[in-house]
Amino acid sequence: MSTDEHTYPQLLSELADYEEALAMGLHDLTDAYAFSDHGQKMAPYKWAKVYLHPWPALQWAVSRLLAMDCSASGCEHSWSVEGWIHSKKRNRMGQRTVERLVRCHTNLLLEA
Repeated sequence: MSTDEHTYPQLLSELADYEEALAMGLHDLTDAYAFSDHGQKMAPYKWAKVYLHPWPALQWAVSRLLAMDCSASGCEHSWSVEGWIHSKKRNRMGQRTVERLVRCHTNLLLEA
């Protein structure tokens, strides 16, 4: 999915719908299902895929947020990949090309 498919107003609308469903206990968003011990033990991206399916833009945003590195080790890994791509043998590439190749490499790892 691309960002063109999901707009900010659509995301806000789906967020409001999600909060309403959460308050009313619709779409299995109850303590017995989504917030049970099993639901809390699920990986966050899997939880979002299972329980946010009625809200595709919200599901997309959550999956993007959860894919972000939140520690120094993830950043170090990205810099390591950048160093591998932009080595002495391949130093004629522009910064934009290098950034795109790092993004492609990371996305390929996420798909696997």
